[in-house]
Amino acid sequence: MWVGSSHPAPGQYPPPLSQLSSEQLIQAKAEFEAELAALQTEQGIWNDITTFYIYGRKPKSQ
Repeated sequence: MWVGSSHPAPGQYPPPLSQLSSEQLIQAKAEFEAELAALQTEQGIWNDITTFYIYGRKPKSQ
C-alpha cells in the first residue's frame, strides 16, 4: 500500500501521502508499523472493515 499510486487514501486527489518528502514518508511508515506492532496479538490484528463482493455476468449475445 505504501508504494501504490493511491497510497492508503484511495479516491482522494491528490493522494495526501504523495505530498510528503521521502524522509516524511519513511517516518510515517515507521510510525504506522509501530502502531500495528502495538496492536498485534497472538491471533493477529483485528481489521474491522466492510468488504463488498460484486458478481457480474455478461449477457449472451443474440
